[in-house]
Amino acid sequence: MNPQITRKIMNLFARIDNQISNLIWHTGLRCPDYCGRCCYNKRVDISPLELYPLVSFFIHTGALEIWLEKLYNPDTGVTCIFHQSDPLNPDKGRCLVYSFRPCVCRLFGFSGRIADTGEHIMLPCKVQSKEYPEAVQMARHFVQGQKKIPLLTGYKQRLMHLDPELGNKYMPMNQAIKFVLEKAAIIQKYSTVE
Repeated sequence: MNPQITRKIMNLFARIDNQISNLIWHTGLRCPDYCGRCCYNKRVDISPLELYPLVSFFIHTGALEIWLEKLYNPDTGVTCIFHQSDPLNPDKGRCLVYSFRPCVCRLFGFSGRIADTGEHIMLPCKVQSKEYPEAVQMARHFVQGQKKIPLLTGYKQRLMHLDPELGNKYMPMNQAIKFVLEKAAIIQKYSTVE
């Protein structure tokens, strides 16, 4: 994994997190504690490039092979392999790699889009809309007034500029995880061969 690109992706994550923190601070919008319902969506596509920081962490901690084995396990479901359900309440759970989660995981419920009119439109998740309607309304007003909201399309473009080939390749979550972990394992294997 290219250390310069990995560092730039971590900077991108920090920028996203700062924008979301600003939105949360001004509006009170948040996710319900241990919700994780978005992690059950089978159609979440990401670029393997977004996983470079996580893979670097796995290499550094010696966890790369452990996660590869989990991906090869036939009992691995179609939801994100990094989501751990609460055994007492399967509707709740948590991300095991929260600090390294991809852009879409960071932005879901806290991002928006630009309408044809140029207006910034907040896109909360269904759970936020149900659980925190006042905060969602405040977020919508904040976004319209400030025009400062993270846009997933903007971050996808930034990724693409870091690595035009891999940054433009999108695949289902677990497939992207497998792709980048296998790539890292091969690089690791051949970099240690004398």
